Amino acid sequence: MSTSTGTGNSTSTIDSTTSTVTTRDGTAIHYKDWGQGTPVVFSHGWPLQGDAWEDQMLFLAEHGYRVIAHDRRGHGFSGKPWDGNHMDTYADDLATLLDTLDLRGAVLVGHSTGGGEVTRYIGRHGTARVAKAVLISAVPPQMLRTDSNPEGLPMDVFDAIRAGVLADRSQYFRDLALPFYGYNRPGAAPSQGVIDTFWLQGMQCSIRSAHACIAQFSETDFTADLAKMTIPPCCCTATTTRSYRSSPAPGVRSNCCRRQDWSCTKARRTASRPRTRSASTPTCLTSCAPDRGRWKRAGHRFRRPGVERVKKSSGQGAESKAVRAYGETRQRSHGDFFTRS
Repeated sequence: MSTSTGTGNSTSTIDSTTSTVTTRDGTAIHYKDWGQGTPVVFSHGWPLQGDAWEDQMLFLAEHGYRVIAHDRRGHGFSGKPWDGNHMDTYADDLATLLDTLDLRGAVLVGHSTGGGEVTRYIGRHGTARVAKAVLISAVPPQMLRTDSNPEGLPMDVFDAIRAGVLADRSQYFRDLALPFYGYNRPGAAPSQGVIDTFWLQGMQCSIRSAHACIAQFSETDFTADLAKMTIPPCCCTATTTRSYRSSPAPGVRSNCCRRQDWSCTKARRTASRPRTRSASTPTCLTSCAPDRGRWKRAGHRFRRPGVERVKKSSGQGAESKAVRAYGETRQRSHGDFFTRS
């Protein structure tokens, strides 16, 4: 059974039998919708799918929340079109889901590429349906090294990821699971089940979408989107994430979480500086801020917590450059984020 709904100039379709919504270009977006209460909407990282959030979804649904997780176009059980693998389209697909389900006061949670999707959604569609945003090891403000982002990662890092996907994506995803979950560190106890699940979800993403999405999570500049946030985002990262960009845009208040206990520290407000547009300037707590020079020039002030940045473990030497480069940009794991908070 399907039902058509209209919002503004767009029309979408919801299929209550298969839990999909159809976007304006005809792409079916698969989602899971569990529980009742305040809606929490999850956006997953690359190259995974909505099921990457199953632990958090189960926990929150059992504790009085409505939880929704969708598969990004080209990923999981959603449609796999050739076109539309673009951050703007990802955000518009998320808007279709929120509009079709008529969600209000939602909490948007995005990990990695999903954090970029959430940020671009707010930049393009505002916060009328959103009460809070959580960005976990997210790609904003930008990953790629550019003139305006000199402390980003060089293009050859992402070219190596593309090469790994094109050469043998099945093996690449198996190898990538190890640094993704921190299994390459001394003393780690890898779970073959977790590795197999990561591989399976990666292989359910079409090769076209897996390849095209790399440019989107690496090259997209979210600075303007962050500046449009009218809600204070909670920015979370692991203390051992080497290349995470958690600095907010000028004028954006943030809460930053540290990996040891996931405790949130609200950004303190300081007097504004003449070169900033905001009425006040946040002081951000972050365990690793390679963009700090960029944002200091924009008027931000940073304070480092008392943690050390992780050093490369001896076990990483055997990894391919592509796997190591991507793995170093991700947090060890986000599987226990809500259960430990």
